[in-house]
Amino acid sequence: MEQLRRIAWLPIIWGVLTDMFLTTLMSQVIALALGIGLDTDPSAADAILKASPYYWPAFMMGIVFSGAGGFLAGRLAKREGAFHGTLTAFISNIILGLLITGAPEDMIGMVGIMLAILAGTVGGWLATVGMKQEA
Repeated sequence: MEQLRRIAWLPIIWGVLTDMFLTTLMSQVIALALGIGLDTDPSAADAILKASPYYWPAFMMGIVFSGAGGFLAGRLAKREGAFHGTLTAFISNIILGLLITGAPEDMIGMVGIMLAILAGTVGGWLATVGMKQEA
């Protein structure tokens, strides 16, 4: 029980919100650029995205956004940055991501989730390293 009290939940919430906001904003911009509307069938929208030149940049930006959320969580927590970054990316990608979009149907989606969690860990770690150098 003591371990749960050591978790800084407010920084984690801010990191999750940052990750989700940036990812949603990016997806809306790309959908607008590709002409995908709200009435577009989800499987057709997925096919349009995967056939476009925006797929891989969007894939990589989603991973970077998880790193940014992890960085923010680690920076705000001011301690154990890698742990807080990992927990932020886990909540964003595993818990919320799977609840909203469901399990990925292909190996690329699973690798993306794993890379996003790794990016959150690295982001949180970088936040802690930056704070140590400032002190």
